[in-house]
Amino acid sequence: MHPEFGLATLSNGHYAVDLFFILSGFILSYNYYDKLAIFSLKKCFDFMEKRFARLYPIHIICFLLSLGMYILLLVQGGKPQSDQSYSLFSAVLNILMLQSWWPGLALSWNFVSWSISAEWFAYSVIFLFALNYWRRWPMSIRFLVVVGLAIWNSYQEPGHWVPLPLLRISYGFLLGVLIYNFKPAAQRWCLTGRRIDLLLTAVFALVFALVSLPALASLLVFLVPLFGLMIGLLACNKGVWVSFFSLRPVVYLGEISYSLYMFHGLIYKIALQAQHRTVFFQQLSPWSNLLLWTIVSQVVAGCAYRWLELPGRTLILRQFANIRPTMQVFYKRIGAALSALLLK
Repeated sequence: MHPEFGLATLSNGHYAVDLFFILSGFILSYNYYDKLAIFSLKKCFDFMEKRFARLYPIHIICFLLSLGMYILLLVQGGKPQSDQSYSLFSAVLNILMLQSWWPGLALSWNFVSWSISAEWFAYSVIFLFALNYWRRWPMSIRFLVVVGLAIWNSYQEPGHWVPLPLLRISYGFLLGVLIYNFKPAAQRWCLTGRRIDLLLTAVFALVFALVSLPALASLLVFLVPLFGLMIGLLACNKGVWVSFFSLRPVVYLGEISYSLYMFHGLIYKIALQAQHRTVFFQQLSPWSNLLLWTIVSQVVAGCAYRWLELPGRTLILRQFANIRPTMQVFYKRIGAALSALLLK
């Protein structure tokens, strides 16, 4: 929630996106890094089909809802804060999940979807780079690349030729890939479950302190590495914390997290309007507001996951399956053309 609700402790919640980027890089590497060791166009397109089906249904639904809210605003005689963010061009970029690739338009329409556009960049560019080139580099070079991206990400100013969302996803995503690459070496340390629990508890405490104490604001640059350490420790699959995150209610929250994230921006706008226009919400305490809208967000996310996200994903994959014979011919022709080009 926003500091306007009087909850300064949660004002750094946007850093959770970086945790999502790191987790995305790690999980994709866990599922695909070894399977796609031998690159082929067919495997590449199969991978992209599944990623597209994962992201697009909820993304396009939230975009259409944002469009509806924009039309309602115009009908009521209102005006958006930024015409550029609601332009036809930005709408096209949002439909294509490319808004974060264009400077200045990342926060257009459903503003939280900037990270989904960045994630699409990670799938279509960064991960393919990792599969084909990154894996050939020694670990020391990979580590230096991530450190370099961390420094660049910390000091880059808005308006640079590289859009900030793409730099941010590059750092987080490749850190997740690096953690996966480092996992075999880390397993040789033979950390016990108790030691992992102690380390994780310390990391959780440090993270909470960094996001909660204004005096530590200058140290927020270390938050992303702490997220990486957290994921690396959980990947050891030992201890009480691992058991906790394996509980069915916690797993379910993870399953609906994408719908929750995508809808929370729209719910946030509704909450702001309710706060400004309705006496009932004005009389509620900040924590009561937080609890109420958190419950609303969870219910909406659960319904969206059950009746929109899962059916939408199935529908898209079914459509891809229908055109797969045609696409296989396309793969062969593209492969032959690339082979002929390389042999010249």
